[in-house]
Amino acid sequence: MIARLITAHKPDHDRMVGLHQRYKCSLAGVPIFTRKFLDQTKINAQLNNDFFSDIIDTKVGYFLGIPITYSYMEPEKDPETGEPIATELQTKKMVDQKLSDFVRRENVPEVDAEASKFAAICGYGARLCYIGTDGEEHIENAYPWECIFLVDDNDIQRPEYAVRYWEEATGDKDQKTVIKAEFYDSTTITYFRQDKSADNQPVGLSFSPDPEESPNPRPHMFAECPLLGFPNNNEMQGDCEKVLSLIDAYDRTLSDVNSELEQMRLAYMLIYGVGKIDDEFMEQVKKTGAIGFEAPINEGGGDARFIEKNLNVQAVEAHLDRLCNDIYYFAGSPNFRDQAFAGNISGVALKFKLFKLESKCITAEREITTALRQMFRVIGEKWKIEEVPFDPDRVEFQFKRNFPLNLQDEAQTTSMLRGQISEKTRLGLLSFIEDPEAELMEMDKDNAKMAAGLLGEEGEDAQPGDEEDDTGGVTSE
Repeated sequence: MIARLITAHKPDHDRMVGLHQRYKCSLAGVPIFTRKFLDQTKINAQLNNDFFSDIIDTKVGYFLGIPITYSYMEPEKDPETGEPIATELQTKKMVDQKLSDFVRRENVPEVDAEASKFAAICGYGARLCYIGTDGEEHIENAYPWECIFLVDDNDIQRPEYAVRYWEEATGDKDQKTVIKAEFYDSTTITYFRQDKSADNQPVGLSFSPDPEESPNPRPHMFAECPLLGFPNNNEMQGDCEKVLSLIDAYDRTLSDVNSELEQMRLAYMLIYGVGKIDDEFMEQVKKTGAIGFEAPINEGGGDARFIEKNLNVQAVEAHLDRLCNDIYYFAGSPNFRDQAFAGNISGVALKFKLFKLESKCITAEREITTALRQMFRVIGEKWKIEEVPFDPDRVEFQFKRNFPLNLQDEAQTTSMLRGQISEKTRLGLLSFIEDPEAELMEMDKDNAKMAAGLLGEEGEDAQPGDEEDDTGGVTSE
């Protein structure tokens, strides 16, 4: 079964490996780098225009440039007193501390960004939860081309079974390699291997239990499959897969134009009106840089000039501009070289230009939220054993776009909303305020200090010589 799964997965494996190689701009990954002409004497420029990684990095930077904030849902309030229920308040403090320790220990912002990057490149990312030798729960990203999820309806965030496989060298003198595979279910990991010979051919017809792993199978200490997927969208398609042909066309066009320009350096010279042109004559031309004629050109004398190749520069430029615009448009990514981004454009106009990118991020946000909730459902079982009353459905994920700030527009907008909505909601609209509740508490403290005459009107501590006037303000001597 393992052999059949890996064989069936090979087209997806090769596709994702190729996309990742393309993101890295490797010689084997970018088609223009391997282009060859039948006529080897022709100049073959191979120019790669890295639209691919620009589209990926822009999306990941905008989507997760500001890390996801993890928190536990606010405790329910007592209907009689209106105060938070004491037991739930204690639970929130305990779980928030657990979440904070986990995020810091596992460097979760970086792990999330890498999972999102692989999803944008390959169509989905993969993450493995495991218990380390320190007894703590840990997470790590796995290469998506090494992971197979046995699911229905592309629901790879909640797999019942999963396989992870990779190839590694055995370290023997005969340079054999082996394919190792791990099969995950809700309780155990089963280890398999398939030996390969020095000529990279499988030894045997199928996989067998790995003798180097004991016990085999081995419990993974969770209650659900710990290997889960992070899809980019429901089709599990990368952000650049729809525009690969356009990117290749751009590379070919620019490379061919560059080749033509370089080929001109080998231009031919046209000489007429000279009786004999031999090697001695051409050597003299190269040495002196001049050619003499017995009579002027207008009197029937000779002439010499280079044969020029006429390029339709405007047509080439228009073609490249059209390809560039189509690449960014159909990839749903902004082209920051566009003149529309020049100058200090308003926040509304900037958001309109980023609309397609924002739409992609909204889709990715839904997918990654489902995956993160499943991740906490997996590791949360261990927290329950540690007597932490944890409910994964109450974990909240706050996404904030890495958006260029226009504080003047934000201040004007929120100022007009004063009194129309709650202060907590109004402050939450300001991009530079991360925690509206904490900000409200600080504002209450400042108001209390001002009422007591301990704070100046500009928010600074009042000086010893200041005194309060009859209206409750602070005046200075």
